[in-house]
Amino acid sequence: MDMKCLALIFVGFMGTAVPGIAQTPGRISWPPAAGTRVRIVSPVLGGERRVGTIAAVAGDTLQFRPTEFVSTVSLKPSEITTIEVSAGTHTARAKWAALGFLVGAAAGAGIGSATYTPCKDSFKCIGDIGGRSGNVALGAIAGALTGGVAGALWGSRRRESWVPLTR
Repeated sequence: MDMKCLALIFVGFMGTAVPGIAQTPGRISWPPAAGTRVRIVSPVLGGERRVGTIAAVAGDTLQFRPTEFVSTVSLKPSEITTIEVSAGTHTARAKWAALGFLVGAAAGAGIGSATYTPCKDSFKCIGDIGGRSGNVALGAIAGALTGGVAGALWGSRRRESWVPLTR
């Protein structure tokens, strides 16, 4: 397998990752609807980022229910430093699989090159097809497959996306 084939496989992985990035929503405007999952920074909440749900909206006041509390907190827009709305969860399987594929291929090629020893016994030389370049290619293939699978597993963790809310 030559570098052109590896490059085509990488481009294929990246081609599947880019449409997911292009589908993230832009900005959402004020006020957020009741039931919306939000992330808020406010001095009223100790100045730390809190995740929770908008329980109700009355005029310009939000009734915010942080995930770690049972009761709601009333917040006016002037008391909110930052507010972001959840855009849902996603995975990054293709991105991490492509990255793992490339890193694995490079590491496998390096290991294949470093561990190559010329064959002197004719019986053992059956597996020594292609010399050092064959050993590098086999190492790159094994590393690429292992890295691609490991990257896909790593990227399958779900992450939440947040969109800033404009006032």
